[in-house]
Amino acid sequence: MNKKTAWIVAIVFLLIIIVWGISKDSQVKNKNVIKLGVVATMSGAGANLGVPWVGGMQAAVDEINAKGGVNGKKFELDVQPTAIDGAESVNTVRYLLANNNPDIFFVLFQVSAAAINPILKEAKKPLFSLSFSRSIPEKNPYAIKGNFDSLTGCEQLTQYTKDNKKYKQLGVLMSGEDYNVKCLEGIKKVEPNIKEYHYNFGQTDFRSLLAKANHDGVDVLEQVAIDFEYLAMFKQINELGYKIKMACNTASECMTGQVKDVVPAKNLEGTMGIDFTPINTAESDFGKTFLKNHPTYDVKNLTNYTAMGYDSIELISKAMESCKADDPACVVDAITKVKDYNSVIGSEGFIDRVQQFKMNIYEYNNGNWALKQ
Repeated sequence: MNKKTAWIVAIVFLLIIIVWGISKDSQVKNKNVIKLGVVATMSGAGANLGVPWVGGMQAAVDEINAKGGVNGKKFELDVQPTAIDGAESVNTVRYLLANNNPDIFFVLFQVSAAAINPILKEAKKPLFSLSFSRSIPEKNPYAIKGNFDSLTGCEQLTQYTKDNKKYKQLGVLMSGEDYNVKCLEGIKKVEPNIKEYHYNFGQTDFRSLLAKANHDGVDVLEQVAIDFEYLAMFKQINELGYKIKMACNTASECMTGQVKDVVPAKNLEGTMGIDFTPINTAESDFGKTFLKNHPTYDVKNLTNYTAMGYDSIELISKAMESCKADDPACVVDAITKVKDYNSVIGSEGFIDRVQQFKMNIYEYNNGNWALKQ
């Protein structure tokens, strides 16, 4: 062997040693973390929910890690921005799996959740979905559902409107997304005599559907929508001069500042809604404590989704005390059985991997939501 060849062999051997050392060090570090993959909408449509949600998660992660983590392991949050789009969400999840390979995944919107659900089911990765639809855990044994449940929530709001004679003719204005399918199922348990008006998700011109509803004598329209849909509905009802009231699932998401800016206050009177979280998060016990502990947090992003993000990490933290991160069945089972943690959103545990909450009914009067039930 000549000197040149000997040097090449030595360099290659040295590189192997270095790579092996880095790989081994990485494996050791990975054993000391619980990796959380987040599919989040951080700009554009839905960012008003995604940004506060991630903010709450990160705050909880920071607090838990500052105390030493869980069983000596610290949380690592890997947030990957995406749009409310199935194909883009799939690409995001595949990227996460190929790179950081998180132990647990989180997703916010139904469109994204439905797209990534089969991928994570096959990968046997626990999925914490905040979609309003319970179809996600129904189709995946490794998925659990937090947030508002459109099936039972819509049923309860409809029962209130019917018992209190809030309508002569009830209608629904809904996209074809599964959370609305479940909502309609819940509504029909209470009121079979309804007028249905359907649109494609993402649509913002509802004038023809509203004109038909007005012609049909509908005086209350119930729906589950997202911010830009709610804004268009309120605005167009006002522009058309119709005396149609809205019944929102949920209250905290339909009456945004944008709605109040474009619709006269008197035309919002009598709007009904249902929710499980305080309408004004900043004035809640959680909000006050959160701002005290995180004084630099942008208060405009302190919403009920901040509380939900924070709560989900606290829940996961408690569950991981008894599970290894690479045991998905244990993780899911432990999450659904946690009872003794300080839930900041009033969680009452899980039934069939669907998180349970005490729901409240509100009516919008004199510029504020008033608790009715």
